[in-house]
Amino acid sequence: MAVVHSRKIDGTHYEIRTAGRSVRLYTNNVLHTLYHPERRVTGGVWDLLAIPALALPRVERVLLLGVGGGAAIHLLRDWFPTAHISGVELNPVHLQLARRYFNLKGKNLKLVEGDARHYVEKYRGEKFDLVIEDLFGGNNGEPDRTFEADSKWCSALGKLVSKNGALVINTIERKQLLATAFVKDPQIRKCWKSGLCLTVPAYENHVGAFFRQNVTASQLKNAVRSDPVRKQQEKSGQLRHRITNLNQQAWSKGISV
Repeated sequence: MAVVHSRKIDGTHYEIRTAGRSVRLYTNNVLHTLYHPERRVTGGVWDLLAIPALALPRVERVLLLGVGGGAAIHLLRDWFPTAHISGVELNPVHLQLARRYFNLKGKNLKLVEGDARHYVEKYRGEKFDLVIEDLFGGNNGEPDRTFEADSKWCSALGKLVSKNGALVINTIERKQLLATAFVKDPQIRKCWKSGLCLTVPAYENHVGAFFRQNVTASQLKNAVRSDPVRKQQEKSGQLRHRITNLNQQAWSKGISV
């Protein structure tokens, strides 16, 4: 793997590495983005962030908190070319590298440099069909969330989602997903009709997807396979995923999972 860009800013080391036409962004040896100009699916966790959108009745407005190099944005633009996507990223270097090396630009895309928590707190505009929370940092090759998904944060995120929309959150492991207020807090959970967990081989990440409407794992799998291109990508192993239902009985009764 060739290193085509390397620099250290304020103690943070950034690298762009390539293998063939594949491009990767590393920050302090933590992989933040995988991008291929001719293949939007990555076979990694970034696909899981976009897959829940396939179960929605419409995807016209998307908010991504934590852009990195924009792998999820590329996939969403491929599947929903007319969608308006807003991305919020705290790290200005990530945005610079995303535009230069990952082709993250074009119409219907708005990139905002800023703190996601401040953005969510101050936002007063139209709600989003899909909100993706992917706020990760890390060091020495070990990624982790930047802060806990507690009741205050999950409640604030929920206020941004439209009546038929969905909220997607990336966590490092199943235990961390179950500790989020989306699962743990009965009052927060009552705001959502269903919840799914998405994983992919070779990654420890557990991605939670919470819907305003009833969506089962089987329905989402069928939505993935409804397109012949995605069906072939799944068959060939390019689009890898495992989708399971969170505890639906506990969900409906509003008790702890």
